[in-house]
Amino acid sequence: MASVNELRKHVFDHALDLAAITGMLAPIVEVEVPPGVAAEFHPVTFFRRQLMLSFVLVVTRMLGDSPDGKTGTTASIKALLLSAAEAGRISQEFCASYLQAEH
Repeated sequence: MASVNELRKHVFDHALDLAAITGMLAPIVEVEVPPGVAAEFHPVTFFRRQLMLSFVLVVTRMLGDSPDGKTGTTASIKALLLSAAEAGRISQEFCASYLQAEH
């Protein structure tokens, strides 16, 4: 299993990536483009918008994913909490209360 510091670094990196991409995506998403004309009217903007939206979905999915991945520990919020509780950095009660609130 990955260490608490490794998981924390990856989770924070994902969160910062998400914040950065959201900041770049906001102006593109807020621009009103007529339906059916998006790809023809602004092809680069359309492509960039679709690419960034897919990135937002991937990062959001990773942060909320199960801690047990196929190739090891997934750097998710849940994995970070479980690892921190196991290492004694947070209480088991805090970890359990978060996991209960999640469901």
